[in-house]
Amino acid sequence: MLESWLESKGLNDTNQVLAYFAMSKLGESLIDGRTDTNPEGFNTVFGKWAFVVATRLNAGGLSYKVLDKEVFQKQMLEKLICICSVMLVGARHGGISVNVVEKEFRNEVRFAIDIFSMLICQFY
Repeated sequence: MLESWLESKGLNDTNQVLAYFAMSKLGESLIDGRTDTNPEGFNTVFGKWAFVVATRLNAGGLSYKVLDKEVFQKQMLEKLICICSVMLVGARHGGISVNVVEKEFRNEVRFAIDIFSMLICQFY
């Protein structure tokens, strides 16, 4: 994470954004993290100007929520764990796509998520 570097530069309250974008097919519109189970989406923003950033992104048709630092960091770690787990499993199987990992190797992804979560809990 960048937190210690940001602090060393005096940028403790720098705006940070967690963006979830997906494209189902080439040429189709981006999906911005909204799902059936979470219609508000997963996109979040934190920092001194978070409300302004979220307002501008929301005006552009995206869905962003403003969070306090602690909640934002928790979601940032969750996203990092998820991405690392999926990529690790995909690389282990010859660089297969995210879709194949999700369909065929869910148990391995869950195992990787458990391991990464335990490691992070030791430091936070």
